Amino acid sequence: MAYHPELWRTTPFLERLDPKRYMALFAGAAHRHGYAAILMPGRDLLAAAGSCRQQPGEDLDAAFLRCGLAGEAARLSQVFEIQTAPVELSSTELRGFAAACAKQARAANPSVVLIATLSTQPGAGWVSGWQLARAAAAVRPYVQGFQLNMTRRSTRAAAAFLLRTFPALHG
Repeated sequence: MAYHPELWRTTPFLERLDPKRYMALFAGAAHRHGYAAILMPGRDLLAAAGSCRQQPGEDLDAAFLRCGLAGEAARLSQVFEIQTAPVELSSTELRGFAAACAKQARAANPSVVLIATLSTQPGAGWVSGWQLARAAAAVRPYVQGFQLNMTRRSTRAAAAFLLRTFPALHG
């Protein structure tokens, strides 16, 4: 079972304010019912979280790490998804954030499976399959897999990414 709280209307207000509490409640319920927990808290939660939030002059990546969301998500789950899509076009920032999240997560739970989010539309614009492949290569040393966000309009970029990253798919 997957839980994906972010700073959006789909995540109830109280869950946005206390993501650690609600991740624990979700993971506990998943485990009690025999499911593995997949946690994928959004970095943007730190813009609203009550107990630990983004400080003036601090970017969301730094707040996410300082508040320990990567470690807490990994401690509670079998799979932690690092929300890397917002920084996927900057290899340096992407690699740094993924490495720091992986370090924090592995310290909390050495057996957690780490995956990274990639997106065909990480911001206002669209990306190519080549850009997605470059982002995947940047974070590959830190994760075991990827979750790809895409739309019908971006199918061609997603297919190009998959074929470039996994050549065996050519058949």
